[in-house]
Amino acid sequence: MQGRPLKPEMCDRDLPLDATRAICEHEAAAAKEVADPWQNFYGDSLFLKRDWDLEDWRSYYDKMPGWDGCEGTGLGVTQFADKVFWKTEARAFFPLCGRAEDMKWAYDHGHTVVGLDGAEKPVQHFFEKYQDLQHTVEELEYGKLYKSKDRRLQVFVCDITDIALVVLGKFDVVVDCGAYTSIHPRDRARYVETVTSTLGRDYRYFLDVCHDAPPAATGQPQSIPLREVKRDFGSSRKLEFLGTEDISEEWGVDTFFQTYLIMEPK
Repeated sequence: MQGRPLKPEMCDRDLPLDATRAICEHEAAAAKEVADPWQNFYGDSLFLKRDWDLEDWRSYYDKMPGWDGCEGTGLGVTQFADKVFWKTEARAFFPLCGRAEDMKWAYDHGHTVVGLDGAEKPVQHFFEKYQDLQHTVEELEYGKLYKSKDRRLQVFVCDITDIALVVLGKFDVVVDCGAYTSIHPRDRARYVETVTSTLGRDYRYFLDVCHDAPPAATGQPQSIPLREVKRDFGSSRKLEFLGTEDISEEWGVDTFFQTYLIMEPK
């Protein structure tokens, strides 16, 4: 993402010295142009903030130089699909979905998908990438609704606290990949209450949570102790640990882990 360093072999040594120097300087400038946007992006003051609100996330997407290399490195819900998508043709909710590739995977496997995000840019990019969905956009009083031609994949663009639960309906599956860990702490309890209110009588709630980062760590994703997860989601749910990854090297810190959980009724 930072661009590759300029290599000597990029210059044509069979050309006159002045021409070679001009080409090298041009290629060096081009390489710098590729690298600088990401260097500036990650150097932005936004990444010094510990807790982000919705406007911070919108600013994040506005400032982001591009989408290449932003597919994510985690295991993802598809690695645990047999446990999460426990029934055929499930109705699945992806809160704060961004441009989650797993939404298309679930759609392609016959499930009905509803996503929601407060920022429009990643949602717009998702539908631009998957032209086969033949999407349309509907203006709503509280935001927008992107929907595939067959309406089996829909994404609301609005604040999650602005949408009526009756509009979302009930779900067999919730896929929470980074949503819980991105919510501002002051809004976390309300977020959990809202999302869990959409659960059907029988459900599977997939959650990935990052934890055990250094105390001074800032930016996203937030580090949330596992004891807080149990407190926030309550003791009335059966909780199963699916796996844990060491992501400290990826984020350049001494300790940081990403754990995948699934919750269902007791």
